[in-house]
Amino acid sequence: MGREGEFDGESRIWSGSAADPGRSGLVWMGQGSGYFPYPAESFMIDQTPWIYWGALAVAAGLVLIVVTRRNRSRW
Repeated sequence: MGREGEFDGESRIWSGSAADPGRSGLVWMGQGSGYFPYPAESFMIDQTPWIYWGALAVAAGLVLIVVTRRNRSRW
């Protein structure tokens, strides 16, 4: 655990993990919109609901990043 204001390894892990929903959400949005048609047989390609689910995941990821960065000094 680091000193106040210091970004230690544990905080880095949590912050990186918090970004995972956002990354997944971007992929879902790309597949849902048809801009990222990979894999070709994916059921998500050109399916509008996945754009919305992806946007929700990106928002959740951003909230998690903000929360973990604000609380890092408490760890």
